[in-house]
Amino acid sequence: MHFFKIFLSKTIPIILIFFSFSLYGKKFKASYVKFDIEYDWVCKSFGVVEWWVCHHYLHKGAKPSLMLITAKEGNTSDNLNLYIQTSNEEQTINSKKIHVKKILVNHQVWVESFYRNSVLKNVFSRYVATVCCDEMQSKIHILIGFHAHKENYTKYSSEFLKSIKSLRLSKNLKEVLAQIGKPTDKQKQDMLSYIERILFNSDLERDIPIQKNQKSPAVWVSLFIGFILVLSAILLYLFYYKKIGKRKKRIRRKKRKTHKK
Repeated sequence: MHFFKIFLSKTIPIILIFFSFSLYGKKFKASYVKFDIEYDWVCKSFGVVEWWVCHHYLHKGAKPSLMLITAKEGNTSDNLNLYIQTSNEEQTINSKKIHVKKILVNHQVWVESFYRNSVLKNVFSRYVATVCCDEMQSKIHILIGFHAHKENYTKYSSEFLKSIKSLRLSKNLKEVLAQIGKPTDKQKQDMLSYIERILFNSDLERDIPIQKNQKSPAVWVSLFIGFILVLSAILLYLFYYKKIGKRKKRIRRKKRKTHKK
């Protein structure tokens, strides 16, 4: 019984940690940044500056959520305070700034801003941006935008926050910066056309390789391992319960024999 208690105290926390990581999904990775993203998001790259567009539908006919991930070369004088000042000045008649603030994520300072109607009407947008790095002669600007219609934003907000909390910059940003160039007109048009299809053409769901109800391989593996661990715990319990039962029977027999004498 003592061994069984030790087994549970050591195993259950490991199971919970394993499930918390494996059920969340996959790691999105560009050459300059990576972060966690749920498995049924679809991401597509758009060219020389590694523009990425990720999208997700809650269900057929629902308004999608978008992530736009970009990087570009900046000036040596650029910094986050200048970016905050620019963000505060970029409010238009139609858009509304909710907040702009600095946040620290995995030892890197980012500026997080939150707007309504900055992209389209009735769309909430959360941006995280950083300028890196002081030791580099040229700076690299990284901007990630999380966009969702007001009808669905609350359903996506927790996913957005998990992705933001897992942000990590690439370790070889100097090499990445050397490869960054200006996008061509065709690359810009391809990306805009793709976003337009996402926003206004529900048939794009046919491009998604994994349907919403499917589970990722990591989930199936974790479920199988969890089943094996639970089964092992049950068998151990039955084994020791039976062993303890036999021991109690022997003790009762000894007591009866002693009592008879």
